[in-house]
Amino acid sequence: MFKIKVNNSNVFDIDIADKQFVVDGKKLDLDVLQINNDMWSILYKHKSYMAELVDIDRVDKSCKVKVNGNVYHLTLEDKFDQLLQQLG
Repeated sequence: MFKIKVNNSNVFDIDIADKQFVVDGKKLDLDVLQINNDMWSILYKHKSYMAELVDIDRVDKSCKVKVNGNVYHLTLEDKFDQLLQQLG
């Protein structure tokens, strides 16, 4: 389980297992096709999206992703980050 913060405001709980995406406890019916190392084609609710990884910082666990021309800044918390946060 990951927590992803989008543009320092919206936070989502994400779980990915066996190519199933679960966001905030709800399964999403996504069709994802990787175009290359930095680009994906995503079909969701009969709409097509192009997602491109623009920048990644593995130390800070953050990245910039462009979806259909809009750039989003994402920060990721894994289970270890969440545990450290709970412990204070």
